[in-house]
Amino acid sequence: MIKNMTFSKIIGLTILCFSASFSASSQNTAVNFGELLNSPVTSSGQFTKNDIEELSGLIYDLNPTIFIGSSGYKILGEEAPMKAELSAGNFNRLSTANPGFNNVKLLKMKIESEADFNASFDLSRLQGFENLEYVFVECTFECSTTRIENMFSNIGNLKVLYIISTPE
Repeated sequence: MIKNMTFSKIIGLTILCFSASFSASSQNTAVNFGELLNSPVTSSGQFTKNDIEELSGLIYDLNPTIFIGSSGYKILGEEAPMKAELSAGNFNRLSTANPGFNNVKLLKMKIESEADFNASFDLSRLQGFENLEYVFVECTFECSTTRIENMFSNIGNLKVLYIISTPE
């Protein structure tokens, strides 16, 4: 009887660990924003209609923005930035806090070459992004959901989206 109880506990713990790891890995997903815009809201599960409207506004509308470049930071707009934009090569600049990061809700990162996929972007290294909700990746060439997902670690509660924006 004791052996059966121990075996049951082992099975129970194994199932619990498996479901926890499955749950954690399922959160590390990237969503194609173009497809999200063209699909019924109910199919996404992760995003409400309001989320999609807010995201569209953050991405496409003129918002106070902090641009992060190799030579420093530049703020566009009179109010605190709601969006931060950078190329993948400047990601390490986000590990140093900046007051301009405090109100940022959307971090937009541009992927301009295959070499950008060789880097790993640990989102736990971000400093000062108190209101960050979304990481938006813009690929300037064909890229896949899997490649975007594999770029990031320690996503936490952030939502990762991407779009393929190839020049014509």
